Amino acid sequence: MGTLTHKMTIKQFLIENASSIGGAGSSWDDCNALTQLNRARSLLYSLGDWDGLTVYACVSKCASGRLITPWFASEIKAAYTCNGPITIADEEYFRIVNKSCCGRAVGITDTETYSPTPAELDGECSSISIVSGDMNDVGKTISIVYINRKGSIVTDEIEIKEAFKKYKTSFPVRKIISISKPPTGGEIFFYSNKEGCKRLFTLSPYESSPRYRVYCINDNDCSCCGDKVILKLRKKYIPYTDIHYEHLIDLNPYALSLGMQAIAALDQRTPEGFNLHNALVRNAIDFLKKEQSEKSSFSGDTETTTLNVISPHYVGFTMKY
Repeated sequence: MGTLTHKMTIKQFLIENASSIGGAGSSWDDCNALTQLNRARSLLYSLGDWDGLTVYACVSKCASGRLITPWFASEIKAAYTCNGPITIADEEYFRIVNKSCCGRAVGITDTETYSPTPAELDGECSSISIVSGDMNDVGKTISIVYINRKGSIVTDEIEIKEAFKKYKTSFPVRKIISISKPPTGGEIFFYSNKEGCKRLFTLSPYESSPRYRVYCINDNDCSCCGDKVILKLRKKYIPYTDIHYEHLIDLNPYALSLGMQAIAALDQRTPEGFNLHNALVRNAIDFLKKEQSEKSSFSGDTETTTLNVISPHYVGFTMKY
């Protein structure tokens, strides 16, 4: 039942588990099915750092020397610089395929501040174009609050009327204060309208009112990777919505099925249901622990590196990777 990857879409999972959610004849696209799945995910997220909840990312330092963590990160678990080639993909935040790390210590201090965007604008003062690449986003509105060239605060409500079409802000943007949007079917791209139309950053489908944790880097003198820092991150819990049925689930399907059965048992509000809930949760945890053990054995990860990650929760700890 267990695999080292979770290559099943939300829709496929709900179709296979509809009967365990609402009984025989239940429809996979019933709103209760998605709610129960999210409740099971939230429960399992709170019980451990399971396979699929910890990811690596390669992030560039901003011009100011700050480090802005990706949208999906709830906390930094560790940080690395690297002296070997790293196979990466995706223009914005890079998922590591191999882990050829040089083991240098990187000091990171939590500034306890947030950025409304995943990248700094580098002092640019041009209008910004917003583009959606998904037909499902037609009719949705992106709200952007910013300071214009004259120092005034402006709010633009930009409606997406066509996919793949650029929609400009009313004025040149000196600084973005906030962005809000509904969950979208695809990514939302932000471009500078200066010569070259450089892409500034991208918002994921799940983001609604983005806030990115900001860190300060010290002792980052690794000459092999320049301004790149490798982060091991704990993913934050983000509920699925009905426009994301074709996205992959993030936890093991079998453990999620047990979790949904546990939630259904708890909802019975009986002593028997409570006992069944506890038993099912224990089974899910045992299965996830076994999956972690199998993955560690499969990958042969035995090397241990001591890292200095300065934050309220992780200070100078030892981690295996």
